[in-house]
Amino acid sequence: MGEFIIFNLIFMKTYKLIKDLPTWKAGDTFILKENGNLFGNENGTEVMVYFSATIEKFDILNNEEWFEEIPQKPKSIWDLKEGDDFWFISISNIYKHTIDTYESFEMCYLEPGNVFFTQEEAEQELNKRKAIQRVRKYCYENNIELFSDEELKEILKNNADDNYLKITHFYNIYYHELDKQFYSSISNSKKYIDYFYFKEIEDVEQVIKNCESDLKIIFNV
Repeated sequence: MGEFIIFNLIFMKTYKLIKDLPTWKAGDTFILKENGNLFGNENGTEVMVYFSATIEKFDILNNEEWFEEIPQKPKSIWDLKEGDDFWFISISNIYKHTIDTYESFEMCYLEPGNVFFTQEEAEQELNKRKAIQRVRKYCYENNIELFSDEELKEILKNNADDNYLKITHFYNIYYHELDKQFYSSISNSKKYIDYFYFKEIEDVEQVIKNCESDLKIIFNV
């Protein structure tokens, strides 16, 4: 008789009816709520279809002849709306906040990339940022030179120029999934999504040796 549009009910499951029932048609969709009750939509009105006790007693929703579960797209920060909660990073900690007005939320948090759907995601990103800074600090304190983004951009531009005689190499760190180890790599023509571009390969090896715990946080391994 109708279909639901689901916005902020991440605990719900949606089911589609396979065969006609006396008051419902094949193809109608139903919502299983957190309390275990099944609801349908009748002319825009939410209607109870089965109580949780009935569903459990007759194992209704696991009967593939009658119902099929509809996979739901995981909710993300792009689905948030006014009244929803989100997490953000401020200075050196994470905080939970409720969206008052979407325009303010979008401008102050969403567009700058400071919105996280869960506390765990916010904590992971904060730990990653801190780990990156610790590695950069280690490089500074040990006279390890890194290429800046602008320097790297100029290097790649010059290396691609046939009239430019000097080819400059740079080094970075990658993680080998099979070996479960960090290694150094060399390049002169590709800019990877990376955080550190080294001038000397010995510096890469030194950082791998002395900053492994932070590298694991950064690479999420």
